[in-house]
Amino acid sequence: MNNILQAAVLGFALFLASCSAFKITPEEESTREKAHKIIVASSMRDADLLEYEEVGSLECMRYANNAIGSPEESCKNEFKMTAAEKGAELVVIQGQNIRKCEYGTDDCIYIKAKGYKKMATALE
Repeated sequence: MNNILQAAVLGFALFLASCSAFKITPEEESTREKAHKIIVASSMRDADLLEYEEVGSLECMRYANNAIGSPEESCKNEFKMTAAEKGAELVVIQGQNIRKCEYGTDDCIYIKAKGYKKMATALE
């Protein structure tokens, strides 16, 4: 019994030593967590975008008469997810219009935006 206790204590001590030898880091943020942090702006001055670089254009189409929720909010959420996948931190809406949907006679809202991320500085 004494040998079993000694072996258990030794095993636990080795476990603690191995934990301190490796840096345990948190898992990388999920796309959803990153998307939650993205800012969506309806417009921005060019001067405010000088510290950002464009990561891509974004487009969204929703039925205008959607009874479930706001088509604009739905597009903003889609933009956030897509922008997060591209590494963006900011989405700026470029414009929106309502016209007939590609398929059918219903009206659809088409929204265009651009995703941006902060440029790295020399100190980073």
